[in-house]
Amino acid sequence: MGMTTKHLWEFGKWIALLLPLFIASTALSATTNSTTFQATVAMPSGAETVNSTLFQHITEISPAVAVNLSSQNFSAALGFLAAAGETIPPTITNVSANATTVTTNNIVRFNASCADTIGLASFIFSHNNSEAFTNEAAVAISGKQSEINYTLQIALADPSALGWLFYCSDVFGNTAVTATQVLIIGNNPPSAPTIIFPQEGDTLNFLDINVSATDAEADGLTYFYYINDSLNESVAGNYTIVDIGDGSYSIKVDAYDSFVHGANSSAITVVIDRALPNVTLASPMNSSGDNDGNINFTFIPYDATTLSNCSLFIDGSLRHNKTYLSKDVMQNLSASSLSTGKHNWSVSCIDSAGNTGHSKNRTFTVIPTGDFDGLTTDFSTVDVTNVTQLIIENTSAGRIVYQEEFDLSDGINISALVNISFNAIAIDSNTSYPLNNSADLYLYGLTFSNPLPLRNGAFCPACTELSYSGGIFRFNVTGFTTYSSEETPVSSPGGSSGGGGGGGGGAGITTTTSLFEQSFRVEPYEITKRLVIGESAKGAITITNTGTAAITLSITTEGLDDYLSLSHHFINLPKGETKTITLNMVGSRFGAHGGKVTISGQSQKIEIPIALEVVTATALFDVQLDIPALFKELLASELLRVQISLINVLGGEVDALVYYFIKDLQGNVLYEESEAFAIEDQRSYVKEFELPDGIPQGKYLAAIEVRYANSYAVSSELFEVVPSKDVIGRHEGRIKLLSIFIILLIGAVLYAYLITRLFRGGRKDA
Repeated sequence: MGMTTKHLWEFGKWIALLLPLFIASTALSATTNSTTFQATVAMPSGAETVNSTLFQHITEISPAVAVNLSSQNFSAALGFLAAAGETIPPTITNVSANATTVTTNNIVRFNASCADTIGLASFIFSHNNSEAFTNEAAVAISGKQSEINYTLQIALADPSALGWLFYCSDVFGNTAVTATQVLIIGNNPPSAPTIIFPQEGDTLNFLDINVSATDAEADGLTYFYYINDSLNESVAGNYTIVDIGDGSYSIKVDAYDSFVHGANSSAITVVIDRALPNVTLASPMNSSGDNDGNINFTFIPYDATTLSNCSLFIDGSLRHNKTYLSKDVMQNLSASSLSTGKHNWSVSCIDSAGNTGHSKNRTFTVIPTGDFDGLTTDFSTVDVTNVTQLIIENTSAGRIVYQEEFDLSDGINISALVNISFNAIAIDSNTSYPLNNSADLYLYGLTFSNPLPLRNGAFCPACTELSYSGGIFRFNVTGFTTYSSEETPVSSPGGSSGGGGGGGGGAGITTTTSLFEQSFRVEPYEITKRLVIGESAKGAITITNTGTAAITLSITTEGLDDYLSLSHHFINLPKGETKTITLNMVGSRFGAHGGKVTISGQSQKIEIPIALEVVTATALFDVQLDIPALFKELLASELLRVQISLINVLGGEVDALVYYFIKDLQGNVLYEESEAFAIEDQRSYVKEFELPDGIPQGKYLAAIEVRYANSYAVSSELFEVVPSKDVIGRHEGRIKLLSIFIILLIGAVLYAYLITRLFRGGRKDA
């Protein structure tokens, strides 16, 4: 029941009435022979019996009188004490009520114990049940010990306080009085507190005690926390002890409201364990490697209690978790599809007390070897910082053996860079150390009588033949590209231009003859792609085996390392089959960028020129550079003529800066020029370029870039510098075309002349 303002006033009034009474009763108990009522002295029976206690009191008053009094004269002794003024009051103990909180109309029994060395006479119960303090009628008692009580029906309204006390008098009128007791009317004690956390039997690394109790009147509660039966703290809420030693602890909590009404919880027992789990790593070994990126990590956890879980961390990130592990035995956690390169790993375990123990960090390196088998180096058994003999083997085709010591701890994707197939071993020549290094090569299953090593389909004079036995040809190479062998290779290099896409010009094709006819075709022969800065796009090259045998091809890029990557660097292509290579392109920097993709087999090589144009998302100019198809091939001594169109998209006269470039397909700038234009709407013109002195034959990129404010517009076109005989053939074609045009023109004129003459002659005849 909540207290209103009136209730609070009433409660204060009762306290004000009780306080003077408490002071008066205390003073009364200290005053000799003072009482608020007249005690009746009752002579004890058996006067003829000597009462030793009686004579002890006489001795205390007057030893001489005690000697002179006859021990048989009990009445005389009693009379002496009365005349002498016996002043020792009774004692009152065990003061209590049979209820701690009550409400109006409740019946309460009040109790006490009275005792006196001579004899008891009566007691009075005093209270303020009718607002003013009232003494109830005296109740006679006798003997030296008496249990006294008084029953009262509560008349006070809620909320208030009942003040009450007992008076107790002996036969000489000496009176004792209790301190004023207070019984709260209309307030209930709180409920017994519940310990929510921890639970019985929990194992913890510190105490964080959470309790809950309710109070009907919503009184503020204070909790008394007992640890091992000793009061540790009293606070208004939960209680935390961080610095506590290991061991078993009993916890009990009492809850008290503002009226000092209390309730007790049941005791629980918990165990404190602050020792961290210990984790010992087993495998993989530190600085070891892995061949496929799928690893089983093993470790042994130790702890004094039980383990809740252990977690595997790779490169600082949680990779796997396992719960309820057995301690002191080998455990394992696995991870799959780990990327090529160096990684670190560790394991953390948490025990039932919440303590976390961490292992040391170890490193490992993923070095994918794909389908290579046999004697291929098992990197899980070696220190990858010092690989003393690296072996890569395809048991059905051949193997590579490096004799030098390598540090492979940074990782390398062997499966993507190395191809070992029948009579062919290839490694991307752009591959950096260590794979592009000296090694012994083994080719299996050969039927030649005297094989010779080939490098890119031609005889390899730098290769050292080591042995040939049982169809296994062993030879040493100093660096890598594509190696094979044949019985009697014949090399006849030549060149031709293939048909092209993208407006003219074909892929560069080189062929040689071989024991097997191995040839292939590609589409397209030329690629031009425009990208917005930061944009990604994909392209594709399809390769078809048009020969009579399976071929192994290597695919490399040049000049576009920052803009282009390939899905494959090597492919095995059976006869008659087609495979698509994906080009991943990204607009990393503004401008026109030239490069090429080279596809190489044992007897053929095709180069596909690529032009990437990277522009801003919003261009203020539209620009177009065109080279007429008949003029895309020229001699090094000829002028390059291009048609250029500039369009001001926004309109109005604008000063724009125009840059001209000629670049090779290795990413080098061979020619650069700039000029400024005031462009109002549109401008078209022919631009002539002198090619750099000594420019070699091959494919090149002519480009224009228009820059204004933060806007970049780009256009480019591929052209080719060719030998003189090709240009002569081109000129002959032009002359033939011009001759045909002239003949047709003359024929048309003659035809018109004849028709006119016939028409006029007909009119004359008429």
